[in-house]
Amino acid sequence: MKTIHEQGAQGDVLFRRIKRIPEHVTALPRSKAGIVVAHSETGHHHVIPDACVAHYSDSKSALASYLQIDTSADVVHLRPFDTHETLRLSARAWEVRRQREHTPEGWRRVED
Repeated sequence: MKTIHEQGAQGDVLFRRIKRIPEHVTALPRSKAGIVVAHSETGHHHVIPDACVAHYSDSKSALASYLQIDTSADVVHLRPFDTHETLRLSARAWEVRRQREHTPEGWRRVED
């Protein structure tokens, strides 16, 4: 397991440390089961099982969301084979971005 303090990626999801959560975002409901940080096209989601993490959506960007983590939290990739390594995010505010790639047809989201 890698501990991320500044920036790290898990497949098509990029985690970047920020100073604070932007004011224009909306808090998403918490679940005892945890937070789906990024939905996968194949159903193998990137999940933080800890219920103590606050998750925020950004109506201005379909590619970004935010996390406020008071203690460290693990991001798990829910796939039984060829999975991405679990990441431990340190306590702070994080921007979560879906990565993009350029193709001959133009920009598209990276598919995991």
